[in-house]
Amino acid sequence: GGGREERAIFADQVITFNKRLKPERRDLVVTVEAIYIAMRCSKNGTEYNKLLGRYPLDSLQSIHLSTMQDDFLCFRTSSMDFLFQNSHKTEICAVINENFELKTGRKVNLQFADSLQLNLSTGDKRTITWRLDESAQTAKLTKSGKTLTIAIASGMDKNTDTAPKGVSKPTGISRPTGNTGGMGGMAGGVRTPQPQVSQPKPPPPQVSSGPKAKALYAYE
Repeated sequence: GGGREERAIFADQVITFNKRLKPERRDLVVTVEAIYIAMRCSKNGTEYNKLLGRYPLDSLQSIHLSTMQDDFLCFRTSSMDFLFQNSHKTEICAVINENFELKTGRKVNLQFADSLQLNLSTGDKRTITWRLDESAQTAKLTKSGKTLTIAIASGMDKNTDTAPKGVSKPTGISRPTGNTGGMGGMAGGVRTPQPQVSQPKPPPPQVSSGPKAKALYAYE
């Protein structure tokens, strides 16, 4: 912040949800200092990014995940919450946890439950619930009033490591057994990782467009 350059540690497009619980495509950029949400705009044939919000890492109170095999995360900050969908959920949690601990000396508080109250910047609330649906190989979203229901199949085994090569999965991010609807195995944050064999980092991809950030994946 304050005009200083910040090293980006993750950048990708995500699906966020507005106050009407409608999905919107946005850009998520995580730096060593903060989390940024931006929107791609076009005016008179010129494309540019409009910054919608900057959330310092030390304002992150917790990350909420369901007990299911889905791609949804909710960041709870001191000012508001925001729910989004991205297939690199494990990696996002890993890089944020690492840099959050460097900045604050604490682990990120990961919370697992199949329902949550989403706090908006206006002070209003929305309810998000998850339910198991074996016919839903991709998430089925149903909106009713101020409630969004996410239906998803059981998917892979809960202990499957989906982290990309070179990115260590933080110990303790596996989901609790069964759909308990409550906290599971993560009170107090991420457990201390076990020693792992270091792997050479892959070369950064060549990015032709998008934010000027060192993304870990090709920015489409």
